[in-house]
Amino acid sequence: MWCETQQCRRALSDACTVAGWGTAARLRAARAVALLVALLSAASLLVAVLACAPAATAGEWPTLHRDNQRSGYTDEVVQGPYERKWFRNFSDEMVATRVEAIVAEGKCFVGTCAGRMRALNVADGSTVWTFSARGPVGASPCYSRGKLYFGADDGLLYCLRASDGKRLWAYRANGGISASPACDGKRVYVGDRAGAFHAVAADTGKRLWTYHTGGMVLTPASLSEDGTRVVFGSEDMHVYCLSTGGQLLWRSPKLGGLSLRDHAPTIWMGLAIVRTNPANSFHHAAGENPAVLTQAQKALPMLPEDKVIFDQWGSFAMRLTARRLDAEQRAVLEFLARTPAERTFYAFNLADGKEPWVAPVLYTAGLHNTPSPPTFNPHTGELYTWVPTALSNYSAGVPGGAIAVGRLDRRSGRPEILWHTNGDRLGWAFDFAAPADESQSLSLMRNTLLNTHQGIIGGMDLSTLKWHHVYIARDTYGGIFGPAALPGGFEGAEKAHADGVLALMSNEWHGPDRAVVSIAEGRIFWMAGSQVVCIAGPSVPKTATGGTTPPPPIRRKEKPAVPAGNVATSGVGRYDASVPRVPIAAGQLAWMVASPTSAAAPTPALLAPVRARLNAAVTELVDEGPWAPFIVELGISGEERHFWRSAETMQTVALAIPFLTPGVRAKAKRYLDRLWAGGMPLDRPTWPVGVGRRREPYDLGPEMLAYANTPVRYQASVEDLYAVWAYAQYANAWPKVLAALPRIRAVWQQYASQPVRFDNDDMVGDAAERLNGEIAGTLAYARIAMRAGQRAEADVAMSRLAELVTERVHHERADTRFVRETRVAHYALHQAKVPRYVGLTPEVGLALHLYAGKELRRNLRLLTTQLPMWYQAYGERLIGGENYISPPHLARALFAALAYGGVATSTELVAKLDQPWCRADLYWMEKLTATLRAALTRRPNG
Repeated sequence: MWCETQQCRRALSDACTVAGWGTAARLRAARAVALLVALLSAASLLVAVLACAPAATAGEWPTLHRDNQRSGYTDEVVQGPYERKWFRNFSDEMVATRVEAIVAEGKCFVGTCAGRMRALNVADGSTVWTFSARGPVGASPCYSRGKLYFGADDGLLYCLRASDGKRLWAYRANGGISASPACDGKRVYVGDRAGAFHAVAADTGKRLWTYHTGGMVLTPASLSEDGTRVVFGSEDMHVYCLSTGGQLLWRSPKLGGLSLRDHAPTIWMGLAIVRTNPANSFHHAAGENPAVLTQAQKALPMLPEDKVIFDQWGSFAMRLTARRLDAEQRAVLEFLARTPAERTFYAFNLADGKEPWVAPVLYTAGLHNTPSPPTFNPHTGELYTWVPTALSNYSAGVPGGAIAVGRLDRRSGRPEILWHTNGDRLGWAFDFAAPADESQSLSLMRNTLLNTHQGIIGGMDLSTLKWHHVYIARDTYGGIFGPAALPGGFEGAEKAHADGVLALMSNEWHGPDRAVVSIAEGRIFWMAGSQVVCIAGPSVPKTATGGTTPPPPIRRKEKPAVPAGNVATSGVGRYDASVPRVPIAAGQLAWMVASPTSAAAPTPALLAPVRARLNAAVTELVDEGPWAPFIVELGISGEERHFWRSAETMQTVALAIPFLTPGVRAKAKRYLDRLWAGGMPLDRPTWPVGVGRRREPYDLGPEMLAYANTPVRYQASVEDLYAVWAYAQYANAWPKVLAALPRIRAVWQQYASQPVRFDNDDMVGDAAERLNGEIAGTLAYARIAMRAGQRAEADVAMSRLAELVTERVHHERADTRFVRETRVAHYALHQAKVPRYVGLTPEVGLALHLYAGKELRRNLRLLTTQLPMWYQAYGERLIGGENYISPPHLARALFAALAYGGVATSTELVAKLDQPWCRADLYWMEKLTATLRAALTRRPNG
């Protein structure tokens, strides 16, 4: 049926061109005839509708994008004029930006990062029931036959009775669950963060089968129209198609890009469509893609029908013509063929997994996240998606170029641009479209195309291509709060946030993801800024929280300890000069300088799986290397480089040795001996550039490779001495280390010749992280000097150690400016870090426990509750600016502080282990070792 419709559309378009009709008229006429053909082919259409029809009944939005093909379509129409009927605020618990409201049985179901699943009354937003999981709920539930299914980061898939929230069963997955489940009435399908994909009996919770992939499964699954195939993506960058019995039917080639996370495949006309984000920086994609489009247009000679309608702020737009569209799409296809790392739109045949074509669709999304999926009408087969194009009369874009809605041609994969009829002047994010560098998602309310954004819901009538407002509140979160809802604009919002007024969210600013609105019960449910906003027309009563303007300012339950909004890098907390600086004498640190035992440590039975993971991780590092440093792309900040210091590798392996099984322990010692014999870490402090296996689950794009191959300028420093001591102590290598005492002394003296310097007001230079390293290195030198019989040198080191520890303890007690800017990524843009906990060693953590324990517990409680998903690899952005993830050092820092500072038990730490960022992940080994150490550590008396 789709072939006949598309053939008629093309034929009529050609005829209209000959007749001299305008582009918009041609497109409307083609669509009208296509619909006529569909009506004349009623029998064929009926079969298609029955196959593709959404499983939802009238008045429901039971699953992500409403049906298991993820169409985002509903026949239900909510008539305007629109106003807010009620809202619920969950900002103190945080709601992930991927979460879409699920509506059934007169209830709106929403989960939070505090681990609560709530059922709200659709009439007024009041709570019907609340269920508490044992971990954050970071995705939407799904509803089927009176039951509600959802996953949590505690590794459980829950089934609740939708009417009252009673738990019916819980299924244990292999890892935390960050994706929304799918249910066909008999089976529930869901993937987990350990890379396993599960089919579970919907009635009983019994495991039916499990399929293992090579990466975290962060995408919801989709089902084929006939219900026989299950399709999902894995962070190994492959798309999988399984039978409902668990057999692999096909697996895609490895896709370009960084991630497939958040969005389910779109199952459309026998295809599975998926999106990735590009393997380069956010600004690179936002700048290069428009350049390709602009160059293609400027290369064409101007004809009388051509008109430039916008040319400023990095955006160039012309009036749509068939000639220019064809030239632009050819240029895009040539560009994608040359630079596959830029390709982010993929389509696969459901039957065999082969690609029928490459779509000329470039990247557009917010905060470098994966782009939102298309939407389609199951009755007509028409599919719509956002398309970067210089042939646009939508939004000015700034930067990122112009974009437009495209209707995809099933035969060729080429989008047909919808030239709206509101005029040629590009809007400025207040009407229907937002700029190209912000997340926005399309869905269909019968014949109305809806565009959902953080502060906008716009509608476009597909019959007339006219825009209309549903709710327009630019630079707010769902019209409830934000810079445009408070005095003073952006500066006022930042000040209000620091003062405890709800003004900004740390996980959200025009991205990273954007759920579509849910439509059911005569209402529109909008998720933005951890708010549930209910919008409807005059027939629905308004409650006390309804209206058309923002409500009065809302105070948070607790004053924020972290920045938020667009650039969440600093500006919260203060240095309290009234807190006395308490000197710590060298004699008080005798416990600190005493060397720990190097004997094998016992492992409690409950932690045996943790030890097994550590064995596997160290074996991978030792046996399968050498490894290149890990390169992670954040977004606007560009790339970060990790594991580039040889001392870091030596220290990580050495500290793990007591917790390894005998065979792996011996292997680790031999590995460290080889590194030492090769001059590491003092004479070869960095790993060589361009050598070693890649660690990343994704393929590096050209920009990332160039960064990876750029040498790092670094000389051995005092922070490297801790790795030297750890090698000597745990690998029984004291003779080798003491033989190198002159070289070790030279490194120490170069550092010790300068006075102790620490500036609490350093907001960009990672001073507290360097202080941690200086403490560890000074402690190491004191231990080495004592072992060498150099008591005088050890005493000098101990005196300096006391100064350093005094500074570090005072910083913990007096300074609450936790999140600070940093310069460790490729670009000096939007970078953030919690430097005080980066590079902690067990001894520094113990010092904080002893001398600033109260403040340490307070600080970590604030950070871990206000950044609830802090521990997740590739989790939603919580610190930094226009990046799609938080940097790896956030999880590393907070985990070390919890473990070494004695704030969390080993059992609590296990719940925050999550998954490795990459292969041979040193931070993963650190966390496993710290967890095992926490079970054995006895706190000395200060």
